[in-house]
Amino acid sequence: MKLSEFKENLKDKLIIIKAVSVYTFQQETAYWVNTWAHVLSTFFYTLSMILFIDVLYTNVNLVAGYSINEMLLFLLVGQSTYYISWLVYSNISNLITDVNNGNLDLILVKPISSLFYILFRKINVFGVLRDSLPPLLLIILKIDWGVFSFTPANLISGIIIALMGIVISLTFHLIMSLPVFWIGESSNIVEFSSHLEYNVGKIIPLEGYQQNYRFLFSSAIPFLISTGISTSVMLGKSNSIIMLVGSLTVMILILNMRKLAWNKALKAYTSASS
Repeated sequence: MKLSEFKENLKDKLIIIKAVSVYTFQQETAYWVNTWAHVLSTFFYTLSMILFIDVLYTNVNLVAGYSINEMLLFLLVGQSTYYISWLVYSNISNLITDVNNGNLDLILVKPISSLFYILFRKINVFGVLRDSLPPLLLIILKIDWGVFSFTPANLISGIIIALMGIVISLTFHLIMSLPVFWIGESSNIVEFSSHLEYNVGKIIPLEGYQQNYRFLFSSAIPFLISTGISTSVMLGKSNSIIMLVGSLTVMILILNMRKLAWNKALKAYTSASS
């Protein structure tokens, strides 16, 4: 692809992202009752998690090698990556609906990458900020930041791994949605993978797993990367270089798997439509 073509393609994608962000904002601010209900639900959920951690550490100093402040940091990273994922997560569910009602035909004829449009046609910026800022601020205020001695290398590596982990998790969920092209429904499969990610990756730290489970949940089912591995690297509990290379490898592999699976799904869809 020529440089001019790349720039034009990038410009078109940025225009689409801006347009869908504005449209999504208008949708999310239409009903103020729903707005406050979302804020209260996420705030009280986080409050209950903080209270649970306080109770857990009443009689012990360490859980899976984590102090109370380290566990609160793990909670902060887990909630942050969760909310970032929800910027575009709803698009995966919408893909399943589009396949069943035929709207995918309209997407496939648009003069832009169909997969890009499907993944970014709705960006819940306002909804995520609305729901995440109060609970995340609550965790930030609860943490005693003075006990940490982050190194710049570990902190930056941990953030990069967290972002790669988000890409990996969303890609995994997208792949889990693709059976809809063959069996007509995959909502429950995606919901299961979403619950599995949260329970595996955002409840128990990396060090709480045995070695074989660490490998399983950071490779074949890569749900430990966005929170467990990233937090461990930030705290200096895991080697940052090894974890960076491992996470990057997993991301490249799963993105290639997505490309292959998406092409096969489109072939099955066009064959059934013709």
